[in-house]
Amino acid sequence: MNGQDKSISCMRGRDSHLKPRKGARNITKDQQAYLERLPRQIFVGGLPSAITDSRFQQWADETFPGEVEDVQIIFTKNYETAPVRPRGFGFITFHNLSYVDVALEVRHRPFGTKTVELKKAVDCRDSKGKPRNKDRAAPPAAPAHD
Repeated sequence: MNGQDKSISCMRGRDSHLKPRKGARNITKDQQAYLERLPRQIFVGGLPSAITDSRFQQWADETFPGEVEDVQIIFTKNYETAPVRPRGFGFITFHNLSYVDVALEVRHRPFGTKTVELKKAVDCRDSKGKPRNKDRAAPPAAPAHD
């Protein structure tokens, strides 16, 4: 990279943030920030449909005192025919990578009258930074031989 190029090479795999991938493409600062934040995030599934940012932040701060850097609720896309609403899951980013394993020692935690599930956050984007298409058709089954 030359001295004026401010982007960094995209990487994959465990500890891949330490070295660029061979033949990697350049990524933006926002993408790099996302990749640096991802290992410190957990997925929280089963959130109530009436969840608010402030309530999620309050729960995270009470559940993991002093460790939470940020919370994010995932909402539906803004379609003309449907209102924007929470999709029932979100993410918690911790200040310290070491706290992720501590947080995941208990996989199910109470959230009001519901129980939420905690998992390690994973990158759901393809190599071009776009969301993966989970609706792809399965490959055709091999013909049965009698």
